[in-house]
Amino acid sequence: MQQSFCIVLLPLFLCLLLSIIFVSHCYSDTGNSVLSASVTVDSVELQI
Repeated sequence: MQQSFCIVLLPLFLCLLLSIIFVSHCYSDTGNSVLSASVTVDSVELQI
């Protein structure tokens, strides 16, 4: 019983870990793009 529980729990944990890494990577990408967009908007406003 204990061994089968570990066999079920291990892939679940790996999937959870991969999804957390994927989500954090996506959020960091969108954060960087939003940051660069705001910087370009600031530079355009400064030129005007």
